[in-house]
Amino acid sequence: MVIVVDGKDYPCYPTMGACVRFHDMTGKEVAEVKGWQSSLQCQYLYCCVKSACEREKKEFPYDPLEFCDNVPLDQLHAWLEASAEEVTEEEAEKKSPSASTNS
Repeated sequence: MVIVVDGKDYPCYPTMGACVRFHDMTGKEVAEVKGWQSSLQCQYLYCCVKSACEREKKEFPYDPLEFCDNVPLDQLHAWLEASAEEVTEEEAEKKSPSASTNS
């Protein structure tokens, strides 16, 4: 996914670095965030973008508060929806019987 901030595209995806950044920033594990907690969601989004930019060697000039001040709410909502869809797909895959067979 791409997040647009001030007209510039930044990569955004979860990484282990994003989880560590989020824990360092909030003292919480990502898995502890339930429901709509906008400040935590925005902080995790920041961590995902920051970490993805680090991984891709792309300059990311925002600190967490600057990012939250500049990321449009529609971007946050789109990311939350995409993240929820990914979780739903992963859960469905875990529940479905394996397609592999032993021969």
